[in-house]
Amino acid sequence: LSLNYCNIGEDGGEYIAQILMFHRNAIEKLELMGNYLRERGVIDVFNACKRKTALSEINVFDNKFTDTPEVIKVLRELFANNTTLATYDLSGNHISDEGAGKLVHGLVSASHVEKVKITERVAEKTHNAIKDYLGSGGKKKKGKKK
Repeated sequence: LSLNYCNIGEDGGEYIAQILMFHRNAIEKLELMGNYLRERGVIDVFNACKRKTALSEINVFDNKFTDTPEVIKVLRELFANNTTLATYDLSGNHISDEGAGKLVHGLVSASHVEKVKITERVAEKTHNAIKDYLGSGGKKKKGKKK
């Protein structure tokens, strides 16, 4: 389902969530790039995605949300609860190093997650930590033995 650049606001998140919660829904890829969901709308969407077994990819690039405790909490729950959702594009939003670090901790038990894109504004070590967890199936990589 592609709803990129449709000028969807915070209230729209509730309606997208209702579409996602329909029990015969077979959406595999959800594209919401360039909208205005902000925190409230994106939380509604993430909560609805928790039980969608067909959904494998979500793109919320540039939806003007920040890493509030509620957003981080629902994202970590989404990592843990939807084991078919493997690709997340969270870039273009306001995620700090601290928020990204909390997301990395959420990836520890989410070995099914293959790709998480976050804003380029965070430190390189944060990007590397995400790559380490994703590349190791949820286990922190260890150095090579010589």
